[in-house]
Amino acid sequence: MNQLKEIREMSFLDLNDISDHLSIPVPYLKAIEENNFSSLRLDEQIIEKYIVQYADFLETDAEPIIQTFHQIHRSKEITFAPRSRGKRVSKSTTKQKGFFYTYRYYLIGSSVCLILSFIIWFFVSNGDTNATKPSDQSVSNTTPNPMMNKDRPVFTLQKTSASSPSNETWYISQADTIHLQIQALGDITIQVKENGSEGKIIANKELTKSQSFDLQGKKWIAIQLDNPSNALLKVNDVVIDSVAQKSTTTYEFKIASN
Repeated sequence: MNQLKEIREMSFLDLNDISDHLSIPVPYLKAIEENNFSSLRLDEQIIEKYIVQYADFLETDAEPIIQTFHQIHRSKEITFAPRSRGKRVSKSTTKQKGFFYTYRYYLIGSSVCLILSFIIWFFVSNGDTNATKPSDQSVSNTTPNPMMNKDRPVFTLQKTSASSPSNETWYISQADTIHLQIQALGDITIQVKENGSEGKIIANKELTKSQSFDLQGKKWIAIQLDNPSNALLKVNDVVIDSVAQKSTTTYEFKIASN
């Protein structure tokens, strides 16, 4: 079993919804999650395409899963000659392919990832520079996940100043209270304060892998994570990207006045 199932379950996503969104049958999604590629009666290129689509949707790296697929596929693959010839043909007798042909999907995939990374970096940089400034602070809206319902809360990121104790401040509209969920992907220490970064400490926890923390009913909180890359952070069922952070980070969430 690979990491796809764990990520999907921690994100509370249903296989049927993912199947409808990606147009991939549920049995194939299950087989990919369990590395049960022998049950997939499809062309190798189609299976790779399904793996990449599923991994991209869950925002994780498809490469390890593709490598596992090739290892399983090659260990079981036997090529037979037409029955009329009455003998088996070894795969080693097939014509050797060139380097680019053999690794074309890895090369093309790497190129696409580099291009997408540059595009994302370009727009994020321009968004930080050119956003409007209500109350002398720039604000940009998050991009909604295609699996989210239309009635879910709307998150707005407020850019903080250098002197601010918070690294990220989020305003939440279309919600009455905050529901905080933290799933530990590794050892992590969390501290939660009420009424912002200067408020009263209401939780101070040390979590190990697979442990979780849940908090509801507050309107303004600040969460400090000593190792954000070891946390799956969700607020009102929306995943906040903390994996990219490598040092202690403080996130502040506040219910916006409607």
